[in-house]
Amino acid sequence: ALGTRSDAAAAAAGRQRDEVAGSLQALADMTHHAQEESRAMQAALEQVASIRKAALDNEAISDQVGKTIEALGEGVRSSAEVIEKLAKQSEQIEVVLTVIQGIAEQTN
Repeated sequence: ALGTRSDAAAAAAGRQRDEVAGSLQALADMTHHAQEESRAMQAALEQVASIRKAALDNEAISDQVGKTIEALGEGVRSSAEVIEKLAKQSEQIEVVLTVIQGIAEQTN
């Protein structure tokens, strides 16, 4: 009877050991999968951060391009004003030359 109980206790202990081992394996598997998911999430977060940085960089570049275009437009307006002034001065010089030519013809 004592031997039977001992055998039964040993068998129960073996089953418990097997169940614990199975539980530990399942826990190890879950931990492994959780780590894989964590790595995948970290990679995704890094990609999101990279995309965000690229978007911010593009925004900064767009702002700079806009400022450059504005400066270019201002330069074109300034050039147009200078050309207009030169055209008026050229007309004035032409009038003076016409007067001088008229005087020269009268003196000859």
